[in-house]
Amino acid sequence: FVTDADCDDDDPNSTVLASDTDCNGIVLTEGELIEGDLVVTEIMHSSQQVDASSGAWFEVYNAAGEDVSLDGLTISDSNGEAHTVTSGAHVAPGAYAVFAAYDTDNGGVSIVDVTFGTDLTLLVVDDLMLTTSFGTVLDTVSWSNVSPYPDGISDSDSTLGASLSLISVSAEDNDVGKFWVESITAYGLGDMGTPGLANDVYDYDGDGFLSSDGDCDIVDASVYPGASEIALDGIDQDCD
Repeated sequence: FVTDADCDDDDPNSTVLASDTDCNGIVLTEGELIEGDLVVTEIMHSSQQVDASSGAWFEVYNAAGEDVSLDGLTISDSNGEAHTVTSGAHVAPGAYAVFAAYDTDNGGVSIVDVTFGTDLTLLVVDDLMLTTSFGTVLDTVSWSNVSPYPDGISDSDSTLGASLSLISVSAEDNDVGKFWVESITAYGLGDMGTPGLANDVYDYDGDGFLSSDGDCDIVDASVYPGASEIALDGIDQDCD
């Protein structure tokens, strides 16, 4: 068979687990992961194209460096809600897994890796925790609809929901409100978000510079290449 899981198309006996997407023979179980191996990178809690509960989803980035089987992973919140993955889902290294309430009638999210149904509710003020079957906490994240967090509604069109998008992919930075911005790319029926894809890149702080231009603080408009330096304040305003 010629499939994504066939590591030698000329050898009928050469197959690997479908979850071994890079064909190196290594698939990590969730129980082998450590803190920071999975990172919550995007959250849609206020879909405006369908009922918010039906259009709820979040995205998880695989920073482990190997394919990961998600079976056994538990997602929970401080309200006592929880869902344990049993669907056989996996995520490739450097890729994103989408966890959604439903895989249809969800606002147009086309690829869903894990469905959680009514087990979880993503509210405008809420939190999530990813925990292995051995009790290792891989990531926690909390948010609100008050600045510095985006409110979940598009600034450009109040009839559209906008996912909370993490601009610095790490389990430490997703604990900090300033690293969450609103998505600006439309998906499905029109809400804003990039489920399963890399998050939007734009001039988040409006200073005219991207990180690729040398902006060393992409969320502080007073910090950019060529900015006036303030002596002895401990901040590198001009990014030199």
